[in-house]
Amino acid sequence: MFTKDVVDKISRWFKGSLLPFLGYDNANEWQFQVPTDIPMQENQVDCALFVMKYADCLTHGDCFPFSPKDMAHFRHRTLLDIYEGSLFQPEFRAKQTVK
Repeated sequence: MFTKDVVDKISRWFKGSLLPFLGYDNANEWQFQVPTDIPMQENQVDCALFVMKYADCLTHGDCFPFSPKDMAHFRHRTLLDIYEGSLFQPEFRAKQTVK
């Protein structure tokens, strides 16, 4: 679980760097919440998968409908997405092209 120190550092970065970079004038209006009713990582190798699944759930409005037992499936699915090149949407690929 996050310690108060870690939460404070993330909050400072979010409000001091990310939100101003994205053009938000008053970052102090944003609430920083740390949910406790979400699936938790049970090993030391699935961190990236959990981050990706959390981001996926947040962007789609899901309620974290997965558990640590699902990580083997997500690892396989992520491998296939990367292999097939379907991880990124076409509009993002164009921006990533080196000129």
